[in-house]
Amino acid sequence: MLLAQACNEDEFLEEVNPGEFTTDNAFTSEAGFQSAIWWLYGDAREYLYEAERRGHAFQAGTDLFHVTENMNELFHIYSFTTSPSRSDWQWIRWYKMVSNANLILAKLDEIELDVAVETRIEAEARFFRAFAYRIIGGLYGNAPLILEAVTEAKNDFEQSPQEEIYAQVVADFEFAAQNLPGITEVSDAQVSDLTAYHALSEAYLAIGDYGAAEAAASVVINDPNTALMTERFGSLAGEPGDVFYDLFRIGNQNRSTGNTESLWVIQQETDVPGGANVSNRNRGARMERVFAPLSRGLFAMDQNTRELITDDEGNPVSVDQIWPVSTIGGGGRGIGWLAPTLYVTNTIWEDVNGDIDFNDIRTSWYNLPRRFPFNNPESPFFNDTLYVETPEQVYDFVETIESVSADTEVWKSKGLWPRGMYPYFTKVTTPGQHPENLVLDPVTRVMEGFAGARYGDIAKYRLAETYLLRAEARLQQGNTGGAAEDINVVRNRANA
Repeated sequence: MLLAQACNEDEFLEEVNPGEFTTDNAFTSEAGFQSAIWWLYGDAREYLYEAERRGHAFQAGTDLFHVTENMNELFHIYSFTTSPSRSDWQWIRWYKMVSNANLILAKLDEIELDVAVETRIEAEARFFRAFAYRIIGGLYGNAPLILEAVTEAKNDFEQSPQEEIYAQVVADFEFAAQNLPGITEVSDAQVSDLTAYHALSEAYLAIGDYGAAEAAASVVINDPNTALMTERFGSLAGEPGDVFYDLFRIGNQNRSTGNTESLWVIQQETDVPGGANVSNRNRGARMERVFAPLSRGLFAMDQNTRELITDDEGNPVSVDQIWPVSTIGGGGRGIGWLAPTLYVTNTIWEDVNGDIDFNDIRTSWYNLPRRFPFNNPESPFFNDTLYVETPEQVYDFVETIESVSADTEVWKSKGLWPRGMYPYFTKVTTPGQHPENLVLDPVTRVMEGFAGARYGDIAKYRLAETYLLRAEARLQQGNTGGAAEDINVVRNRANA
């Protein structure tokens, strides 16, 4: 016997949401809006730090860092900046942040919340919209200025002048500065009014309103809850080091630990869901990989003469260096994609005689080490000599860049720091504080190859930078004395 059964096709085909959040049901309470706000924080962390090469594109090709190999995602190869792997990646991510912020702002108009809560949410959303547009305007100049939520496909966006984009950045940061909670009223993870004033000072500088830039920076500097850290503190305070070194050690970035210098701290946890860093994979803020040298495959250099040590046949003597290793001289699991320029490692620290001022703690062994002993106990050079990666004398600053084919660009250098040997900023790594499951030998501190991240929180904005923003604003107004005063606050802390 054959049975037939009819059904209502319209009812049968109607989608039933099994409980997931959508734009229609997520924004019904403060908790829903706060969840969306946290997503913006997560986006900022990912785009700035977790994307490895792309995330560090802003340093490549500047007066701070040069690229040691062909890194296709970076902007230093200016003839290729239209490549999707570079410009499109940045474009898509920062417009995604703009889109998410606009959606939050649009949904605020559809629901009634407590006035104070609604104002705070609007201020945070506008902060991140401004943060994204500050980058978009800086990278691309003219670009679409989108201030409404886009809810359907659209392909007829029009560019706005960079001036209009920056004007909106200023307006959003102004609203955020006036309406975000005070720095003592927010958690370590959140932006505050002072975070926004710092960003606003930078935005005013971008549009040439130097008086306003000085005033915004002064709000941050004059706040009784901010101060530069001038004494040893935090997790390694009892170990050799200095206060500048302390600023970047694990556990020392947040205000809850006593750091009055931090204004905005990007939160990271290791091996915690949502914490970004994973110790058994190369995941997280891989600053160590990008900025620390690749200290293997090296040659020996005499510590006194700075000449390469050669064998009887005149060939440079190679040495097996322990790598990766959780020490200052080891640099963690650095692979040296971005090496500092001689300008930033040498020139800016030189006195009137051309000698590096080693009284300045920012260029101390703890913060910018430049003389590394061999760390292999089996080496005849153990604890005795310097090393370099190539036989070229690294201080002969002659820069050459040669294209070896139409689609490959290779950096060849004589004088630029080679990939395996250069002074590096220890703030990018966590010497002696890598996760213990990565450390294979507690004596030599040799590690698993999974390392490479910065296993700690990252101070995105610090008060020291605010002083320099105000110094720039004062200088642009002809107030050289005031500018020098601000610069010297930072220099005095460093014993410069």
